[in-house]
Amino acid sequence: MHRIASAVIEANRFNARHALMLVHSFSQTHEWFEDYERFVALFGAAAQPEKVVPVADLGGISLHCGWVTGEEHYLRL
Repeated sequence: MHRIASAVIEANRFNARHALMLVHSFSQTHEWFEDYERFVALFGAAAQPEKVVPVADLGGISLHCGWVTGEEHYLRL
């Protein structure tokens, strides 16, 4: 919830109409995606890996959530 609150607060501060809460995962097997999926479902939205989805309208700010996975070759650097 803190991440979403931060995104909405910052969007409001900059008079932005959109806010994004993005999860950058380093797991190539989408470990913990199920937790994120359940969290997004609390807002009535369907999460998808590698996608940004609209989640809610909060006080005139459109909230979006996304899950992205880092490229595997960066894990070996």
